[in-house]
Amino acid sequence: MKIFVASDNGQGDRKSDYYWLINGEPVMLGFDCDRDRDDIDGGCGCRRGVVGMDSAKAGTTFTVEDRNVTVNQYRRMHLEAYIRQGWLKEGDSLPSDLRAACDEWADSARNYYVGDVIERRGDTIQRRAV
Repeated sequence: MKIFVASDNGQGDRKSDYYWLINGEPVMLGFDCDRDRDDIDGGCGCRRGVVGMDSAKAGTTFTVEDRNVTVNQYRRMHLEAYIRQGWLKEGDSLPSDLRAACDEWADSARNYYVGDVIERRGDTIQRRAV
């Protein structure tokens, strides 16, 4: 299935870019604060970034890869990332709201071609302009 993974392609195209991810690691949506609620390019950056499932670090660019994983395996990847990052405890299952967000994230990846450079702008996921 297609999934979003970290990529430093396109970094620097926006002045507000940042990148501390590991190229190729699966990425997920993080949690947004209220600090830059009205300014996506503000100092916090949480409304324009994604989080690495392995590194727990963030970045503003990612790409689409076709990985040999099932939907259930993909959900498990999210669950394990939340546990490693301290959001859930060992033995927890993926809560329904996070499961829905995971499925929506996977559905979103289907809308792009493998190799597309993608960015997040608030609630919008889009191809990065070339």
